[in-house]
Amino acid sequence: VQETLSNSVDREENSRVGAGGAYRVTDRFRVDAEVSDGDLGAGGRLGTNYMHSEKTNLYLNYALENERGDNGLYGRRGNLISGVKRRLSDSSSVYVEERYQDSGSASGLTHATGISLAAGERWNLGANADVGTLVDSLTGAETDRIAGGIRIGYGFDKVFPNQFESINPVRLTQYIGEAAPGGFPWCFLGF
Repeated sequence: VQETLSNSVDREENSRVGAGGAYRVTDRFRVDAEVSDGDLGAGGRLGTNYMHSEKTNLYLNYALENERGDNGLYGRRGNLISGVKRRLSDSSSVYVEERYQDSGSASGLTHATGISLAAGERWNLGANADVGTLVDSLTGAETDRIAGGIRIGYGFDKVFPNQFESINPVRLTQYIGEAAPGGFPWCFLGF
């Protein structure tokens, strides 16, 4: 359950309720799904995960989301993501993904990679990079996008069962060939 406690005039409420689960088909293959509904409409995700080796997982997910995109606008967006995640050690992992996005305003393919590191007993850090091209559905104009981000988390294992983490990773995005939202070639999204 997610409830909007307060919102500004230019931001819609986004209260939601959802449920999900996973089913292990074999020792190496798992299927998981979730559905939700709320102020911005229905959403869902269907995914598969195959354990190729003790340290390597292959995955394929489709998600239908009603969230705010990089352009600052809310909308229904479908994402198809295929990837590989490899655990380097007990405290670090890397991933490589291909993400196809299709929304009412743009579609395109993004190549993504990232790393996660458990930096001690309570801290976790992450970094990621995305490179791709989005095509405007109405005009056909292409926008090349280069983005990088960092994520920081802290676990309160004795106080809370969960951890505090930046909700939106700090991300710097460069739009090439077209201005970013607000008319700037660079867009900074923070906490």
